[in-house]
Amino acid sequence: MSLGSKIREIRKKKHLKQKELAEIAGISVSYLCEIERDKTNPSIKTLFHLTQALGVRLSTLLGDQEY
Repeated sequence: MSLGSKIREIRKKKHLKQKELAEIAGISVSYLCEIERDKTNPSIKTLFHLTQALGVRLSTLLGDQEY
C-alpha cells in the first residue's frame, strides 16, 4: 500500500475529513490531497505532523505494519 493510501485510509477510519486533518497537521487541503493521491512526497516534518494528527507512529506510515 502506498504512503498516500495509508494516510487516506487511517484518516477515514478516524472519521476525519481532509479539511480537518489538514488543519490539525498545519498543511493546506490541496497539499494533503496531493499526498493522498501520491502526486507528491511530503517532507519528514510534514509526515511528523500527519502522524501526530492521526495518532500513529511514523513507522506505521512508512512500514508494512498495521495501525
